[in-house]
Amino acid sequence: MRFIFKIVFAIYMTLCISLSAFGKEKGYNQTKNIVRLVGVYNTGNFKFDESRRMNSNLVVRGISMGLAYRHDMYILPNNEYLSLGLRVLSMKSKLVLRTDLVGFDTYASAFTFAPVYTQVTLPLLLGKNLLLRDFNNANLDMFIGASIGATKITSYSVGRIIQNEVNNSDKIGSNHDDFAQDVSRIKFSATADGGFQVTPFGVSSLSVGCIVSYNITSAPNYKDSGAFGNLTQNKYDYFTVNFSRKFINVLFTLNYSF
Repeated sequence: MRFIFKIVFAIYMTLCISLSAFGKEKGYNQTKNIVRLVGVYNTGNFKFDESRRMNSNLVVRGISMGLAYRHDMYILPNNEYLSLGLRVLSMKSKLVLRTDLVGFDTYASAFTFAPVYTQVTLPLLLGKNLLLRDFNNANLDMFIGASIGATKITSYSVGRIIQNEVNNSDKIGSNHDDFAQDVSRIKFSATADGGFQVTPFGVSSLSVGCIVSYNITSAPNYKDSGAFGNLTQNKYDYFTVNFSRKFINVLFTLNYSF
């Protein structure tokens, strides 16, 4: 996997150098560098490889942060440009797993599995800069493109709440297996991107924007297993979760250009 990423990065750098040389050859020397602080809102479906009948809640959205860099090369006519960059995002998931086993409160008794993913991608964008004539020093920048890179589960947490039902004297408990060694996999990522940024402050170097990044590939799997148990009645509710997320990220950006 590392060898593949080295090849991809080498191709990416070769493309950067080639595009810059092409721009100079054609007489287009204008470039722009943009650094972005990113707020990540994510949604997207869970994909279960295997699971038992689950009384569960899938939390399909969350707020996290990221950073991005973009190098715009105006090597095309009519204020159009090609852009190469680097983007690092944090993405969150949560699965709340409940039980209807006798002795447990259906709502208060639960496991929560909350992996956090880090995604590093190299975007390639095609954009156009439009002047907003009714606003001083303002412009609208629209772009589409795609990115390739890698995604990894960088942290996770498991929480549980156990509560007896009212007037219940049964002895109850729960346990889970810790599959920490199985969440270290790095997975290839590919996204389709589109968005815009606008300069509303009257300062050309400051802008805000929004990007929708659709993950063509799924994130790495997270898996765990365990059981809720009523020891008094010798009844157990076993579970196995093995899921991934196919993220749709909405990125809100604060940008500085130089």
